[in-house]
Amino acid sequence: MTPQEIMYLTNPLRGIVSKLGDKWSLLILYQLSNKAAMRFGQISSDMIDISEKELSKKLKVLVNDGLIEKQVLYSFPMGTNYTLTDRGRELMNIVKQLMDWAIRHFHYDDFWVETDSEI
Repeated sequence: MTPQEIMYLTNPLRGIVSKLGDKWSLLILYQLSNKAAMRFGQISSDMIDISEKELSKKLKVLVNDGLIEKQVLYSFPMGTNYTLTDRGRELMNIVKQLMDWAIRHFHYDDFWVETDSEI
């Protein structure tokens, strides 16, 4: 394998796309970045186009990746709060800069709303 091929295959952008390039991860992180903490139901009602099953799965991945923290509330009614970790907040600062860049450089017509058939 050539050095160029190794550099291509080990490019950090591959890791970013692998971890965050799915349909939901950045949107979930964005929702959490706007509040101190959110319950599962709050996230689910704000993100109207994701199924609860898919949301639950993605939240577990983001917890395992160290981007969000899950806190079980032993109150009545029991619940779960999700918050960004320091690592997640650092990432969202960068993502918000990317969003600002997109607003400045893309036309509104370049964006569209994609719906999920699971709803």
